[in-house]
Amino acid sequence: AQKTAAIAAFGQSGKELVDFFLPKVSRTFALTIQVLPAADYIAVGLAYLICRILDSLEDTLGLSDPNKVLLLRQFARLYKQNKPAEAYLSWLRMLEKKKKPSPADTNDLLSFEYDLLHHSDKVIAAYRQLPPHYSQAFKAPILQMALGMAHFIEKYQDKKIKQLSTDAELDQYCYIVAGTVGQLLSNLFIHKIHSDTQATKILQQHSQDFAFALQRINILKDFLKDKNRKWIYIPKSMLKKHSLSQKDFLNHRSLDKLKALQLDMLAKTEEFSAKAIVYLKALPLHCFRYRLFCYLPLVIAIRTTKLLKKAEFGHPSKPYRHKIKRMEIRLILISAPLFVLHNWLLNFGIFLARKL
Repeated sequence: AQKTAAIAAFGQSGKELVDFFLPKVSRTFALTIQVLPAADYIAVGLAYLICRILDSLEDTLGLSDPNKVLLLRQFARLYKQNKPAEAYLSWLRMLEKKKKPSPADTNDLLSFEYDLLHHSDKVIAAYRQLPPHYSQAFKAPILQMALGMAHFIEKYQDKKIKQLSTDAELDQYCYIVAGTVGQLLSNLFIHKIHSDTQATKILQQHSQDFAFALQRINILKDFLKDKNRKWIYIPKSMLKKHSLSQKDFLNHRSLDKLKALQLDMLAKTEEFSAKAIVYLKALPLHCFRYRLFCYLPLVIAIRTTKLLKKAEFGHPSKPYRHKIKRMEIRLILISAPLFVLHNWLLNFGIFLARKL
């Protein structure tokens, strides 16, 4: 009842929607987005909420795979045709009709994601009020996300356990769920600095690398829990490379091989992180808030990578730990504004994140 009252109380403006929903569906993004200029905070926040609507639809346990594909493609059609918010009400009615009650609906965090899903029309209404340059920057990546998610769900809908096949396919998946967000942010940054042709070229070249680094970290820190969703994001080719079967992976057998696999994939993740640093350095110094916005998640990812490399599976005296301590997060937040002032300071901040 308390949560229902809170939802009923939030306003209809873009800022009110972002302020209410974002901390509840993504604490990390809610933490970093606050450093953006006010107008960008609202625009990027609303675009991100649309991405979370799509992500929540993909993860909804109460929908069959064919219905998820149908709803994602219907959303993409409405969005592509720039339909008004009222047009999404029929889409929501279709969602309510096809969705079955799920145990996940009672989970507190997930329940807010479902609440966001059911208020899609309000998010779209606020999003449509944004100045045109925002919708131009965001439209193509959001469409790619919706249609890409539908493609992957349809491709694996007949599989009891869904597993990606190759590292190249993992990159494709990472682009759909994260690279598209990186692309819409890069489009915004490029709009702001379009006169700097060299910086624009670098941002275009490395826009996906930044997102790939963050998404691979998300996969690798929780990859032993994949079986709970019946999705395995570790490609078959990587299991084969480390002499592991799907059963070995699902039942956590051969922990030493699993650790070797994780370290192997972390090495590739560090390559993406190195390219993400090049991306960050390309942002002009006068774009202080954009540099800060990018620096925070990158440093957190670098620190998480170091924790994952040290963590051991199944060791009684060394519990598996991949979360950064709150005190360290505070230090990152306090020091970040200094490190983004100049690229040589940024190099020092990255060095500390890797070594300490």
